[in-house]
Amino acid sequence: MKKYRSIFLSDIHMGKTRSGYGGAKPSVDPLLKFIKNKEFDFVYLVGDIFDIWELLVNWKWESKYNTFIQEILRFSQQGAKIYYITGNHDDILERMYGLNFNGIEFCKQVIHITAKKKKFFVSHGQDYDPINKITGPIRQISYSSPRSLSWIPSKLVDWCHSVVAKLSNKTKLEAVQGYKERIMKKCYKDNYDGVICGHLHHPQIQTLKKGKVYINTGDSVSNFTVVTENAQGNFKLHKLRK
Repeated sequence: MKKYRSIFLSDIHMGKTRSGYGGAKPSVDPLLKFIKNKEFDFVYLVGDIFDIWELLVNWKWESKYNTFIQEILRFSQQGAKIYYITGNHDDILERMYGLNFNGIEFCKQVIHITAKKKKFFVSHGQDYDPINKITGPIRQISYSSPRSLSWIPSKLVDWCHSVVAKLSNKTKLEAVQGYKERIMKKCYKDNYDGVICGHLHHPQIQTLKKGKVYINTGDSVSNFTVVTENAQGNFKLHKLRK
């Protein structure tokens, strides 16, 4: 059984079974294959693990989601420290902040200390995305709407994402760069050694000025990636689907 010190994964979007996000369809299968027969000391669920927006209007629960949850609980039983960091698609779980569910701690953000004693700020990252300032209030309306009407704000959010998906590659790269600069300001201001985030579905590990490290875990929608830390404190971005 292979062991890693830490695993960071985000944007699985369990519950979203139809295509979206630029035509891609989420799948938990590559992730399940990767974590099977693995051990971790730390497990970071870096937001949008569940797609609550989708589940509210189109409830479809696959048995493989249960398998994923069982794997996470297995890690907890083995002694792993597990953090569930809420994202924008599962922000309704913010109500669970401070709770510990079977060894899973729910939080907005957390600091990870690597084997090299480096401090990393871990956040889903939605607060550093201007588009979330538009979709966030719409989302809250969806949560408080009768189920029969909750599809309306959900469709508005889908429309916002479809507009973004149609942007040129240059514009998308500029958006990624802007997001990176905003979240890294937090890193430089608070003197962290790096940032670990998700949200953009744009996996990357990059060393920036002053040796600060930017890590985006990617997703299980179109990139199918996770990030691990080994016993020596080194990070690796894994591509789970060729």
